[in-house]
Amino acid sequence: MEILVDIFLHQIRYKDIDSLELLKKVKYLVEAENYKINNIDTVIQAERPKLAGYIFLIKEKLAEVLEIDVDQISVKATTMEGMGPVGEGKAIAAHAVILLEKMSK
Repeated sequence: MEILVDIFLHQIRYKDIDSLELLKKVKYLVEAENYKINNIDTVIQAERPKLAGYIFLIKEKLAEVLEIDVDQISVKATTMEGMGPVGEGKAIAAHAVILLEKMSK
């Protein structure tokens, strides 16, 4: 999947693009390599806005775009308790771990 690094880190044409469009492209690239998404675990770190009321909406949108069940997605939100740029409210961080499964041919 090193092609993903090249596509997203080195191409200015993606500046200001809708992140859901990038997600669709990643889904296409994953499927082109004969993989499917088994599950996704994400953590969003932000002091504000408070995300608790949006977690299910985020999961629904991800499930819709990726064409997977909402139960295959975990989204958690936390704060950095005042530490670093995220904790100071100057940034938001997101981390995701995705389990891919090789599809049989």
